[in-house]
Amino acid sequence: MNDPCDYKVGDWHKKLGYFKECPVCKTTFWGRKNQKYCDPKCKGKVAIEKLAAKNKKYGKNIQQYMKNAEILESLYPGLNELKPVPKALLYGKGFNDSGIQKKVKYKRFEGEWNLIGEYAYKLDESKQNIFIIKSKDNGKL
Repeated sequence: MNDPCDYKVGDWHKKLGYFKECPVCKTTFWGRKNQKYCDPKCKGKVAIEKLAAKNKKYGKNIQQYMKNAEILESLYPGLNELKPVPKALLYGKGFNDSGIQKKVKYKRFEGEWNLIGEYAYKLDESKQNIFIIKSKDNGKL
């Protein structure tokens, strides 16, 4: 009864271990009780597929974050200036404020600012305009 045809998946042999089927390539093999894959290639293939799915999920958020940072940089009025920028202009360029950002407070400016990359923005009281500052320059205004 040492012929693999005599065993079914899940059977145990005291010298060979458990008779298993690889979920990737469907090859049958003998292995430890907790062993899932027939060899490291199949295990690596599963790991790569999981990573690709994770990157696909988070990739859109990262792309939007980078786009938002570029938009803020392009609209930044410059050092020593705190001029309102029309909100419609910001969103017209493809800005999306529901993405990754950090809430911050600055001593020189009231309220909470939204930090994206090295730029922070805040809506004015009318909610029609935004102010943009460069976070490392916030003490120089």
